[in-house]
Amino acid sequence: MLILIRNPVMVFKSWLKSPLFCKTGARFCAVLGLEETALWLIDRALREHPRRVDLNLYAGRLCFKLGRIERAVWHIKRLWLQEGLEGNIFHLENMLSLSGLPRGLKDRAWILAAIGSYLLTAGEPERALAYFNRAIVMGLDHSTLLNQKGLCLLYLGRTEEALDLFQGARAVGGRDVGILLNTGLALNRLGRFAEALRCYEKAQQLGASGVGLFNNKGFSL
Repeated sequence: MLILIRNPVMVFKSWLKSPLFCKTGARFCAVLGLEETALWLIDRALREHPRRVDLNLYAGRLCFKLGRIERAVWHIKRLWLQEGLEGNIFHLENMLSLSGLPRGLKDRAWILAAIGSYLLTAGEPERALAYFNRAIVMGLDHSTLLNQKGLCLLYLGRTEEALDLFQGARAVGGRDVGILLNTGLALNRLGRFAEALRCYEKAQQLGASGVGLFNNKGFSL
């Protein structure tokens, strides 16, 4: 009788791409604050198992935390289409009641926040704000969410409230240049030009550039 022995190197490589290894490694990296590495590990597993609900949820949550809103929304779309449904993928009540989608508060919260971000980019800040508020009630409070909610308020003319959120986003560890730029924009609108200028100069030190930055910095000056 012929006995086939698998190449141990190939077995080891296959194990390194397994969902169990990648999720365990990603959780360990996330605890250490290495979200980029965690996302890389989950992406490895998704290449082998693109339809895994748990992997898409984890990747989406990491993307939202890292401020990669479009990718977070893409993972929501993948989850939705996986259920074989058509129509408006952002119909919240249907989406979160599906048996295959999350019951946990953490995943429900980031999905709400990502949908809010989608609505914001679609030009519906008032609807987006409602989603952000629900996500915050569920305990999601990191810098990306606060920044996105601040943008909603800025578009709605509630500049003082928006500024509080941008400053809150920076206080909870938001190192994104976009938060600095949004803070500067809110300060400009409030006539606090010297403070706005400091935000733009700090953003430049961190590598920001472009027409929008120089235009707003010029307005401050």
